[in-house]
Amino acid sequence: MITKYYSEKTKKEYSTEKECIAAEKEYDKANAEKEKERALIKKEADEINKAYEELKVARKKYNDLVNKFIKEHNSYHLTINSKDFFDTFFDNFWLF
Repeated sequence: MITKYYSEKTKKEYSTEKECIAAEKEYDKANAEKEKERALIKKEADEINKAYEELKVARKKYNDLVNKFIKEHNSYHLTINSKDFFDTFFDNFWLF
């Protein structure tokens, strides 16, 4: 009778206990690297979300000031002298 070793982690059978343990260690190492990468991605995404929330606050302040100005002076004109204005608002679209 041949004995096989089954790993619950890798969901595979191995001929020897040593092979099974080595495969599980490799699996744990790869899984730890994936978790580390996921944590880094989450940290970066959280930073983007924080910046977006700050942008919304700044945009609201800008809109409130413009609306107040228009209410007091009946109009507001914004002159755009360069493409920087569009780059600021649309730079993430230029990535593709």
